[in-house]
Amino acid sequence: MRQFVQKEILITQRGLLADRVAAGYAAGMTATLAIDLPTCLTLQGKSRAELEQRSKFLLALKYFELGEITSGQAAQMAGMGRVAFLNEASRNGVPVIDMDEEEMELEFAHV
Repeated sequence: MRQFVQKEILITQRGLLADRVAAGYAAGMTATLAIDLPTCLTLQGKSRAELEQRSKFLLALKYFELGEITSGQAAQMAGMGRVAFLNEASRNGVPVIDMDEEEMELEFAHV
């Protein structure tokens, strides 16, 4: 049976306010999310800070990949700059541009 360790990860929800203002959320509000992680992740020789940073990045990356948050929101959530986030997203195989062929042709027609 696998053992799990509970870690707390701070998630910034600034960019998610558009659809939540009616629910009473204020700009800049944060929430703490506790996630159970397999202990094998904590046994890989990484510090707690490294594990938390990687977890925040991967969570932000997935939300970005699903189109639930923008790259700017994901970057804030991951605690990094937008350009750095986009570079890391690309390195992790996540497309950073979502255009169909027609949109690409229009975009590059005048180049």
